[in-house]
Amino acid sequence: MQHNSDPFKWRHYAPDIILLCGAKAFYLSQKAKGKSHHWAVRSLAYKWIRIISRCWQTRTNYDEARYVECLRKKGSKLVAESMSATA
Repeated sequence: MQHNSDPFKWRHYAPDIILLCGAKAFYLSQKAKGKSHHWAVRSLAYKWIRIISRCWQTRTNYDEARYVECLRKKGSKLVAESMSATA
C-alpha cells in the first residue's frame, strides 16, 4: 500500500494556533520576556499539548471562552494580555 500523505502536513496548521486569543497572548508574553521565536513556539506547543491532553481525557471540545474564564479565576496576566492582543 502506497502512502502519499505529507508527514509534515501539521506544520501548515501551526500558525493558525497562534491566531487564537489566548495562544497569541501567551506567544507575545514569551517574546516580551526576550525569548526567541523558536522558544516561544516550543513553549506554546507544550502548553497546547497539556490543553489537548486534558480535552482528550475529559472527552470535551476545546472552548476558548472556558479557557479564558479559567485563567481569569486563577488571576493570570494572560487574560489582560489576550484582551489587548485582540484589540
